[in-house]
Amino acid sequence: MVESIRSKTVGVMGLGSVGSTLAYRIHLAGAKVIGLVEQERALPYVERVYLLTEMDAFLQEVDFLVLALPLTDRTEGILGDREFAQMKESAYLINVNRGPLVQERALLDALSQKRIAGAVLDVFDEEPLPANHPLWEAENVVLTPHISGPSLPEEITKVFLRNLKRFEEGKTLEGVVDISQGY
Repeated sequence: MVESIRSKTVGVMGLGSVGSTLAYRIHLAGAKVIGLVEQERALPYVERVYLLTEMDAFLQEVDFLVLALPLTDRTEGILGDREFAQMKESAYLINVNRGPLVQERALLDALSQKRIAGAVLDVFDEEPLPANHPLWEAENVVLTPHISGPSLPEEITKVFLRNLKRFEEGKTLEGVVDISQGY
């Protein structure tokens, strides 16, 4: 059973638009928020920001690990056996962004051997998740059908209206794909 995040340390990997929004909401829920980024970034509601080169120290501190990284050549498979070994046995993985950030075999091993307490997964290497996939049988996993992003008309409308205003003011739009970054 997944615990409350109140008074826990929640690590957010990636503090771009998705990660910073998640970090803010997690902070409001009463958690200590730490972040992991490639380039230094300060946010008032993130208590500490680790650089990617400090990933071991970051992973050792988290009670809940939230993945909010884009999928690029640098981030594909970023969590494997070595990284799961750095986490607390009581820690949970929450992946709401991209399935291939996690090496599935390593995750299944970490879950079955209780090297981490559990996982909440909204994304997978293959979607929809095949009916015979071992994640369906894992007792310490909660699976959701890729629904973590804005999907209700009122949520999508807010994003559209913000961007419409930014467009009218000649400002840079939110959520624009940057091909040079790979996302």
